[in-house]
Amino acid sequence: MLLDYNTVNDSAQFEVTDEEMKKYYEENKYDFVQNETVRLKYLNFPDAATAEDSANVKKELERFKKELGTLTVEDSSLIKFVNENSSTPFNGEFQKTNAFGPAATDFLFTAKPGDISDVLFTDDGYQVIRVIDAKETEELFTKATHILVNTENDSAAAYQKAVDLYNRVKNGEDISQLAFEFSDDPSAKQNKGDLGWFGKGAMVAEFETAVNSTEVGGVAGPVYTKFGYHIIKVFGKEKKEFKVAQLTKPVTPSSRSKSINKKKADDFYAELEKGQNIDSLAKRLNVPIAESQDITRDGQIPLSSSNKKVMNFSFDGKVNDYTEPVKILTGYAIYKITDKKPEGFKNFDSVKVAQIKPKVIIEKKAQVLSAIAKDIQSKIAGGDLMALKEQYPQYIFGHSDSVSVSKPEGTIGLDHAVYNSVFKMNPGEVSQPLKGAKGILLVKLNSVIEFNEQDYALKAPEIRNTLMGTKKQQIVTDWLTKMQNEAKIVDNRDKYF
Repeated sequence: MLLDYNTVNDSAQFEVTDEEMKKYYEENKYDFVQNETVRLKYLNFPDAATAEDSANVKKELERFKKELGTLTVEDSSLIKFVNENSSTPFNGEFQKTNAFGPAATDFLFTAKPGDISDVLFTDDGYQVIRVIDAKETEELFTKATHILVNTENDSAAAYQKAVDLYNRVKNGEDISQLAFEFSDDPSAKQNKGDLGWFGKGAMVAEFETAVNSTEVGGVAGPVYTKFGYHIIKVFGKEKKEFKVAQLTKPVTPSSRSKSINKKKADDFYAELEKGQNIDSLAKRLNVPIAESQDITRDGQIPLSSSNKKVMNFSFDGKVNDYTEPVKILTGYAIYKITDKKPEGFKNFDSVKVAQIKPKVIIEKKAQVLSAIAKDIQSKIAGGDLMALKEQYPQYIFGHSDSVSVSKPEGTIGLDHAVYNSVFKMNPGEVSQPLKGAKGILLVKLNSVIEFNEQDYALKAPEIRNTLMGTKKQQIVTDWLTKMQNEAKIVDNRDKYF
């Protein structure tokens, strides 16, 4: 029988004093042990592609475009050229319309086999496409733009807003601009409501039905779905698949751009050396700055994961120390130590409200429920604990056929304090009120399966081998850790990537 702490509903009835919390803190101090930790402020100088980098990639693809038209699939020269010069390998299969971006599909639906696109700008960078073949397919693909009006606050007002927007689109206003201004779809600020090309099953049923019954150039709406009301304009319908040679080049920062970024980080560091305040300098120069949570020695350094150089600086340095620019995977970073906490016990004031007070309230609830449990215990007749179930429906009654430390009872959970008491009981005995993690328990021990010496003797060699293997592995791990901690290593990896 479990008297759950949550059955004592009004925790406001328990007044908790500072003295009670201090007493609990002192008596349970080892529940508030803290590891050595450090906090860092860090500045990110990410390598970013410039307009010059973008222009260079575009020029490169313009050169590739000329060669693309001279090669063939039959002698594999086209395949080889794509695989050597594109960020995505050659795909010789027919591909569906929705495999391509908006710029590519606009070209494909007006192109013939052999045609080559202009250099197209896409989310993946720049792209040139040569049409190898095209064929009709059974699957319909639709290109549409929509405006979403959500109904979270006022459904009637949302519907009226949707009707007004529908009329504006029907009367010739640009749906893309209206989507940018009024759509509740968060992506509309980037794509102006453009959904691209989509096939069967890509949209919810009501939306799909609406676009299927709307002609190209037509407007549907307001269409209600679980997301809200939609106004939809259909811009295209096609049943085609394409086989293409596709050259794609992402725009990435060049060596020159990376060098400029490195100088930016170095110049920032030079200003810090002159005594400039890191926060005001970051704000003035528009450099992203953030602060970490507490970091332990086996934790993660923001931006640079487990960089040993930064980790050693963090724990060996003093508050307000900062690093030189550190090379990270995406650019450079500068770190400043803002706080350090030694290994030991958490400060009482830092844990009394969030951690200690709830525990003291649980202690008070436990006292109340223990008194109730004691009274209930006196009413148990003939050891029949379950006979009280109807009399106390607010509490949890349960029965378990087999309980062990490795297989705890579901309601109690793995509560060692409870099991330590239960396993000392005699069959047929009802326990005194037991304080558990979830509440106060009354437990009747029905029976005990005695330890099987023969079964243990059979399994002992296997148990011994398992324990020996674990010990051997731990010895090797401890030795490697000791060697690493005592080794004099200068880690310069950050200088070479």
